[in-house]
Amino acid sequence: MRIAVVMSPGWEQKIKIEGTPALHRLVDEVERAAYRNVSQHVRSGALLDSIRSTKTINGGRVWIGTDHWPYIEYGTRPHVINPRLRQALWWPQARHPVGRVRHPGTREYAPMRRAAESVRW
Repeated sequence: MRIAVVMSPGWEQKIKIEGTPALHRLVDEVERAAYRNVSQHVRSGALLDSIRSTKTINGGRVWIGTDHWPYIEYGTRPHVINPRLRQALWWPQARHPVGRVRHPGTREYAPMRRAAESVRW
């Protein structure tokens, strides 16, 4: 016995339109979860302010819009920081300018991946 499924014309658009509210709720939940996950580690700044989402009839996106998000999402290995524009590095807590810094690296926080995993539908 064979069974054939015949879809009526326009079925893709009907699914998109009927599924849109659920997709928008899902995008909103992921955005809120990402904001919560980031705010556990960062209290203010460009990273927290840059979390936003867009929604369309086909779904949506949630993103972090800073240049340094990959370092927070995935962490960094130990590395050396050398001056680019001047001959030494300096910051407010430094005792004196230094020629290079051996950075120990940072662990990953993965706020976007945690947000996506925490929202189930």
